[in-house]
Parts: sequence; C-alpha cells; structure tokens
Amino acid sequence: MNIIQRKNIAYRYSSALAALTLDESVISELHFIQALVSEPKIQVFLADPALEASEKKSKILASIEAYVSEAVKNLVLLLIEKNRVSVLPFLCETYKKIYYDARGIVIADVSAPTPLDSAELAFLKKELERLTAKTVQFGEISHDEALLAGLKVTIGDRQIDFSMKSTLSAIKKDLLSSL
Repeated sequence: MNIIQRKNIAYRYSSALAALTLDESVISELHFIQALVSEPKIQVFLADPALEASEKKSKILASIEAYVSEAVKNLVLLLIEKNRVSVLPFLCETYKKIYYDARGIVIADVSAPTPLDSAELAFLKKELERLTAKTVQFGEISHDEALLAGLKVTIGDRQIDFSMKSTLSAIKKDLLSSL
C-alpha cells in the first residue's frame, strides 16, 4: 500500500471519527497514538504476522486505554483488526484538517525577515481573518533574511507573498521584458 492510498484510507477513517466526535482533544489523543506507533519496537510488534490480531489489540489497548477516549480507542482497535495499522501515522493530520475545516479555522505559516512582535502578529492575524473570513491560528513562524522586508504567508496550498524580494523580482522581470 503506497502513501497516497494510506492517506486516502486515513481520511475515510478520520471522517468517520469526526462524524462520531468533533472534539479538539481527539487531536491530542491522535498525536499520542502517532507517537506510540512511530516507536520502532511498536512497529515491529504490530507488523509481526505471527501474532494474532487479538493479542496485538490487547497489548495496545493496555497501553492506550487510560489516555484516549472511547472513540479513538475503538478506531485503533478496528485498524488493528482490519490490518490497517499503516494508516495510523496519517490519522492525526487528516482529523485535524477535518476539525479545522468544520470549525472555520485556518493555519497560517509566516516567514519574515525579522522576528515579529505580539502587536505585529495581532495585526497580521486580524488582516488574515479579514481576507480569509475564517479564524486564523499561526503555525510555523520563521525568519528568512532573504525576504529583505515584508513577509510571506502560507495558508494550506495558498501562498500570499508581501515580501520585498518578490516585489523587486517582479520589477526586474518587467524591466527585462520591456527591453
């Protein structure tokens, strides 16, 4: 099963989970599951064809029962039973996307040539919320001195470029094309 197939399967299971419960705490629980199944010993254990699904389920259940909700626990057990453990690492990201879409939240990654203070971030948040008509949460805020001035904002697959570097590049391109 390739990565695209795993992501598609994870999306279907995440959609089903979201239909049962659309709760922000589920994101944390799925992060916990993602960290657990990324451990090499756990990966070997879950991939072992000599072990019965019931044995895998009982050991994993003992590990997660106190930390996750009933819905997440049942989802993990179902994935083990259906031999779809390979989609577990993709569940958190797909559920988070579904949750944020349902709540009207977008994640904005920002690159700026200098660190932004809280007043600048508040102003940027207000403007991005006005542009997107959604609630904005900041994801990664990075520094890129090559931008010279201004900033770049990425929301999903959309990039908004307010940098001096791109403005100067556009001017250069216009000048060269007119010669």
